[in-house]
This record gives sequence, structure tokens and C-alpha cells, in this order.
Amino acid sequence: GLLPAPVAGVCEPLQYASPVLDRVAESVVLLSIGGRWASGILLGSEGWILTNGHLFDPFLDPAKTCRHRPAPRPGALSPWREVVRCWEQGERVVRVRLTRGRRFCWVRARVLFISPGHLDVALLRLWDASEAAEGFALESAPRPSPRTGDTVYVVGHGVHGPRYGLRPHVTRGVLSAAIYGRNGHALLYQTSALVHEGNSGGALVSSEGDLLGLVVCNAKHGDRPSVPSLGFALARSVLHPASAFLRSKYCTQYLDELGTYDDNTYQRMWNWGSVSPDPQPAPGGPSFQSFIKTLDMTPLAKL
Repeated sequence: GLLPAPVAGVCEPLQYASPVLDRVAESVVLLSIGGRWASGILLGSEGWILTNGHLFDPFLDPAKTCRHRPAPRPGALSPWREVVRCWEQGERVVRVRLTRGRRFCWVRARVLFISPGHLDVALLRLWDASEAAEGFALESAPRPSPRTGDTVYVVGHGVHGPRYGLRPHVTRGVLSAAIYGRNGHALLYQTSALVHEGNSGGALVSSEGDLLGLVVCNAKHGDRPSVPSLGFALARSVLHPASAFLRSKYCTQYLDELGTYDDNTYQRMWNWGSVSPDPQPAPGGPSFQSFIKTLDMTPLAKL
């Protein structure tokens, strides 16, 4: 569980290697949710935070979500408003640690959206938006477009959480692969940048500091330990409805779109049952999608 955290304090003096990472780090917050911690991404300048929906699953009625199960029959999934209402009935509080340079402070946030489906997204908003620094802008595309082999960074609050006053951790790797959905857009990015427990809801960014995706999990094969160097992030193209929601000044039809997102490719990523790979791959080798189905995808909701 979480140790009690001060309302404000000073982070460790170790500097980031570049001003780009300094800027990114101020846009990645630490979340305290029901005795656990995780990461979140500030969006814009009005106190909105993007994070993972699975962080709230331990506190919800399992019948209201299908994140780790096959999709239910059409119309059987609870609307996102009902999922949020279920969370609010527990009278729980989400606390957010904001970082400005070496200083940090704890503030409160309200949960306004939790996806009930396979798209692992939640939206929060600070009670006092003036507390937030300028966050990422989802409207602008990364420059240049990401390519396999590009250097990328995972920025989040893995491993230590709030115990030692550390700023967001940074791990470096490459963009290993992209997994495409049925609409032809990137759905998930695979990266070799280490993803640890607590990184859920953190940022996958380019070397220019552009947001590429929302970190969701690492992987493990069967009963073996997890593989931190096999990490996955939701591609920002999938997050377009969240961007449209903010641009429209909170038209909830875009949250309806997020809450009903349906793509069999992403559903397969949440396959908790480990499947043995084919002993005799088809000519040309197995597809990346068939390989990924052999992995037990483990969300990072706890430390």
C-alpha cells in the first residue's frame, strides 16, 4: 500500500539529460488510487488527466466491464456513466502528485470517465485546474511520424511510487513494432523501453518529446516472470475521441465513442489465458498478432 505522503515537498536533485525530458516529466503525474499508485498524463492546460481504466477495476463490479473477458453480446456492456457511478458510490478519493521542477504538491482529482470495454482508458480532472502545468496536446501529430527502430522513452512512476520523492522515471528503448487495428491505424506500440509496475498510465514519447502513446502493460509468457522490456502503449491515434472531447469543450458523444470502442485486435491483447505457439509455423513465419496471442498480458495496477 501507499505510505502517507506530504502535501508538498522537494524531489531529488538528479537532473534529466535534456530540457525535453524536463518538460515531459512535468506532464506525467503520480496517482494514488485506493491504496495503490500509478501514472497519468496531463492533457492541455485545464487539469485533464489521461490514464488507464484497469487501475479502477479492483474497485468496480466485474460485471460492468469486459476488459479481461470476451466482449459481451451487443448492448450488454454497461455504459461508461454507470461504471463511473459505481466508482463514486465507494466515496473513494484520487490524489494526484504534480511536479514543478524539483517541487511537488498533492491535489485531488475527480474521475469523469472509465471505459467499460477493451480500450484501457480513463479520464480524470483536477478539482482545481489552476494547479496543473501545461500538458500534452493530442491535437498535433508527432513530428516526424514514428518508425520502427526510433528511439523512444517511457516516462512514469514505476517501482518506487511516492516513497522517496522521486520525479518520474525515464527508461529508453526503441519502437519495436506497431500493431494495427482493422481500420488500418496503429492500435498499440511495442517498445523495448522498460515498463515496470506503476508505469500504467504513463507516457511513451519520442526523442523530440512528442506523445506517441499511453503505456498500458508489459507482458509475461505463461507462468514465467513478467518481461519489462516487452512493453505496450495505446497509440495516440486510438485516443482521438479524447482529443475531440477536449476540443469540443466536453461533448460527451466522444466519450460514448471511447466507451464503445470495439476492435478484435485489441480484445486479443487482453487474453489472460496463455496459449502455446504453433509448433509448426506457417511458411513465412507467424504474424505478430499470432505471436502476441501467446503472451499473458498483465496490466500494471499495483506494486
